Amino acid sequence: MDLIKQESTEFKISVLGESAKYDKSAKTSFRPGIFREAEAEYALDFGVRNKDSYKNIRESDFLSNIYKTVTSSGKCVSLFKVLQTNKCERNCLYCVNRKSRNTVRTSFKSDELARIFMNFYGKRYVSGIFLSSGIYESPVKTMDEMIKTILILRNTYKFKGYVHLKILPGVEDAQIEEAIKIADRVSINLESPEENLLKRIAPEKRFKEEIFRAINSIKNFDDKGLKIKSGFTTQFISGVLEETDFDLLKRTVMLYDEFKLRRAYFSGFSPVTYTPFENKAACPLMREHRLYQADFLMRLYGFKFAELPFDNGNLSLEKDPKEIWAEQHPELFPLELNNASYDELVRIPGIGIKSARRIIEARRQSSLNEEKLKNMRVMLKRAHKYV
Repeated sequence: MDLIKQESTEFKISVLGESAKYDKSAKTSFRPGIFREAEAEYALDFGVRNKDSYKNIRESDFLSNIYKTVTSSGKCVSLFKVLQTNKCERNCLYCVNRKSRNTVRTSFKSDELARIFMNFYGKRYVSGIFLSSGIYESPVKTMDEMIKTILILRNTYKFKGYVHLKILPGVEDAQIEEAIKIADRVSINLESPEENLLKRIAPEKRFKEEIFRAINSIKNFDDKGLKIKSGFTTQFISGVLEETDFDLLKRTVMLYDEFKLRRAYFSGFSPVTYTPFENKAACPLMREHRLYQADFLMRLYGFKFAELPFDNGNLSLEKDPKEIWAEQHPELFPLELNNASYDELVRIPGIGIKSARRIIEARRQSSLNEEKLKNMRVMLKRAHKYV
């Protein structure tokens, strides 16, 4: 059988899985020891592919479309990350799927994609699906096809597992309502923190009329009692223009406070060939990492936005924000670990949420010492100046 002419299942999975890589469903893993390797991987240049390059695709080749994420309940889920189509009517300047870019285009029919996913699910390759899409013909028509895919999974195959469904800009309220009903998590990408910046990277996207209208619609449904199991998320592109970390995190806080955003993802800009931004420098992976650290401090550690240590609008690439904050407040340290409160403990560099809880539990039994702290995974080299 001619693999290319028939646009085989393997071909479509390879194209539409690769095209989905820029959509975030989980934080990029980061370990300083592999910084260079991670940065290189994160700046992958997809280039222009032709159909001949997809010959001889094996099942193992497209298992790379499977990503790990953690649900709100703490359960680890293997997500099949894929697009309904990479055909797109919009010309976002940074996007691998922009309309005027010379690249291979293909689409899944809803029943076809549902069947493929259930095949992977049956083989225990995956336990959930992350479904996004380019906008082909119209947002409403494409969203209908995406919803149809999930409805087939839910109703025909009785799939009860995890579904993350992307809300496309420009869809109708009724489609948002249906998406909330059938998905565990929904998301809509804001991309930029301000309207004027979005116009410069995605001229056809409307900040207020499309994206914020959808975000407000999600909130209105929530207020009426239609809850999303795992909440809704958004994604920002960092380092594409002159947006600062202050701008990105200020907008994030507003979404947390006013719209019940579950969390924000920060995708460091990575140039794609044959786009207007192909010669722009990639965003350093460390900048993305610092944004996540600052976000965690606000969401999980009790820090206020005003406490974040910005320098000319950006976070330091040299030190993490919690350590800088501690250095700026010598009046609060050193702390006595045997009687410090939980809120005080989590503000000590080298002590995280889990180790703070372990400290509180352990000191009920006996006094603490260095060996015990090591066993609790306290980073003593970082913490010693503050205790």
